[in-house]
Amino acid sequence: MRTDGESENRDSHGTSDSQEGTCKNQLDLLIVRSIIQHMTRGRPKLIDRSTILDTAVDRFWTEGYAGTSVRAIAGACGAGLQSVYNEFGDKEGLFVAALDRYAERQIEERFAPLLLRSPRAIDGLRGLFEFWVEFHSAPDTRGCLLVLTQMEFANDQNAAIAEAARRHAAALEKAILGAVERAQQEGDVPEEREARVIARGLVTMANGIAVLGRAQAPRSFLEDAVKAAARWLE
Repeated sequence: MRTDGESENRDSHGTSDSQEGTCKNQLDLLIVRSIIQHMTRGRPKLIDRSTILDTAVDRFWTEGYAGTSVRAIAGACGAGLQSVYNEFGDKEGLFVAALDRYAERQIEERFAPLLLRSPRAIDGLRGLFEFWVEFHSAPDTRGCLLVLTQMEFANDQNAAIAEAARRHAAALEKAILGAVERAQQEGDVPEEREARVIARGLVTMANGIAVLGRAQAPRSFLEDAVKAAARWLE
């Protein structure tokens, strides 16, 4: 037969064991949390490819290839340096991807729709002229990244970058050529004029406007250049 003292002792020991178990669990939890915090401390947050590319375009466009580092781009968008290298390989790979991004937005999303969606091709070409003047006469204009790249790498042996710049320049020429040919079919540009010559002349003018805009040439200068180019279509 158990006495009240024995029962009290057993209850007392049972409560003590439960408290010890609870304390041990809490200690284990604190240790796990400490390990996780240590492992993740200083780890850069994951940044998607699109954000890295947008930052790269901005930096390369403003500072050029030579004036920009992968570390600066990673820091600007909050990405880990190694993550950027894992995604793009090296600085050259990042720059080519940035050129692709820039061309996609400028040529495929802006220039081409302007040329293709106008009721008449001649209106699309004139609209493109007006856009060039507006864009390159803005106080904060940076010129054209493709043109700046062709200038920076004019005497460089970097085949990948040079090829990317040529590829996108050819895409712009193709879009303008298509518009000129359609304008001829619609009777707005004389058919005896060689469409490819006109297209290349317009691309050359656009490149010149981009350079002059970067150099802060007066808006009236750019407008006169566009007026001269418009006469090629008459």
